[in-house]
Amino acid sequence: MEAKTSSHKLPIELPIYYGSQTGTASGFANDLAQEAIKYGVKPKVIDLADFNLNEFAKEKVSVFVVATYGRGGPTANAANFYKWLKSSENLEKDYLKDKEIAVFGCGDRGYKRFNQMAKDVADLLTARGARNICETGLGDAGEDIEGDFAAWRKSFWESFQAPCTRKENEEVVEVVFDPGEVQAANFSSVEFELSAKLFLEASNLLQPLKIEDIRILSMKELREDTTEGSTLMLELDGKASGLTYTAAQTVAIFPTNEETLVAHLAALQGWQLDQKFILKYKVAVPYPFPGVVTVREALARFCNLTGLLTKGQLEKLREYSKAPKTIERYIEKYEEFKTEYKNIVEVIEENEVRIPFANFANLCTRLSPRYYTISSSPKVNPDTIRLTIAILKMKDKKGLCTGYIDRIYRKNFLMTSSQEPCFMKCVLKDSLFKLPIDTMTPIVMIGAGCGVSPFISYIEEREWLVKNQKEKYGPLELYFGCRKKTADFIYEKKMIRWKDEGLLSGLHLAFSRDQAAKVYVQGLLKGNKKQLYELIKEKGA
Repeated sequence: MEAKTSSHKLPIELPIYYGSQTGTASGFANDLAQEAIKYGVKPKVIDLADFNLNEFAKEKVSVFVVATYGRGGPTANAANFYKWLKSSENLEKDYLKDKEIAVFGCGDRGYKRFNQMAKDVADLLTARGARNICETGLGDAGEDIEGDFAAWRKSFWESFQAPCTRKENEEVVEVVFDPGEVQAANFSSVEFELSAKLFLEASNLLQPLKIEDIRILSMKELREDTTEGSTLMLELDGKASGLTYTAAQTVAIFPTNEETLVAHLAALQGWQLDQKFILKYKVAVPYPFPGVVTVREALARFCNLTGLLTKGQLEKLREYSKAPKTIERYIEKYEEFKTEYKNIVEVIEENEVRIPFANFANLCTRLSPRYYTISSSPKVNPDTIRLTIAILKMKDKKGLCTGYIDRIYRKNFLMTSSQEPCFMKCVLKDSLFKLPIDTMTPIVMIGAGCGVSPFISYIEEREWLVKNQKEKYGPLELYFGCRKKTADFIYEKKMIRWKDEGLLSGLHLAFSRDQAAKVYVQGLLKGNKKQLYELIKEKGA
């Protein structure tokens, strides 16, 4: 349906619904809401999990910012809304004749059903009589989704009759340092509830789960030669926390930023690290912190200080820079900027950025947990959870979570076992890995480096079952690849023993840098295509 300029009466409230899996869509929804304040519009950001048909029916204008998940479906928080949307086909064609909508989608052209959720929302609502006030935006995460959103947002505001022209200097958030007890108590009743939703979404958790301080029993380097990298084996104390786990389940680890980075940023900006604060917004958005926290806690546990800056973040930092030309170059040559791995603290320091704390806290994305598949079996080790983690390094910098883990290892386990109990904040999450119900079904396992973790867990469990339950099992074929046999062939002894003892019917190894002609797992798969065809097509592997 052709987009039309909005015809609503002013002033107007603007509900902005979002369906988000990793935080991108909700982030765009919040950005749009904060911009709405500058146009004199009263926005309200609404999680689609809280979609209320009665309220929706009363709204004259509704905006949707939705991500597509899986094979063209809705995100978890938008699942019930999507069911209603599909059932709306049974409604009268003019049921939404007085409704105006605008839709922006977050997708990736690498997937067949690109932005299907956004297309469905727009098509099904307009089929019931709603009018699009601007063309549906189709953001592509594989290219420049920030640019796609900026272009759509410009089109939206041009079509939407805002009460006033944009006020560039309109502040949407302010900070209150050292809030009194009454102020903090009144504040917490609403904002804290909103923060819980934001936290769960940013964590990619579909339901409230208890975050545990789990003790690290041991850390061990698995590589004999660490000149080209490091792979650590962690053993966590599940018994003390009362945790029970399943083979190849996922552990979400909540990392923190490095203390020296936090202190350096605070010193650059003149912030007092131990000062408590609350943020006050002029717009109803999910609160970014779990209550009244100190500046130190906010910067260490919640603000992403090491992630890739978006164009939007760079544009906001430029506003507070005494040397904005370099930041302008970053924006103009963004693809080149991405290869430099500069974090927000470096950009602030190099470009003399002085930004109010409230604006910085509002600008930062939130730290989210990192996920690691368990590489042990509860049948073999019911009280100990084992993780296998490669320490990620880009140029001279380590990854956020792997850098956090590496710091713990070097401080507490490198030279000697930790004398003081050492803990990490973790939560268990169900894994997508599922074994076939029929134990005779052949299984083909393909893993490179630490990607072999879930299969180590399953093979350990299979070994225990064979010895203790005497059942018959189908063949296990394991394909494993790494750079060098002498460097990163982790779990070598286990794999060889399993093959020698007949637990593995096939062990296929690819060491890409051990010979002149590089060998990869995909080459082994191609070489064994006849066997694989028989296992998959004829035997149901």
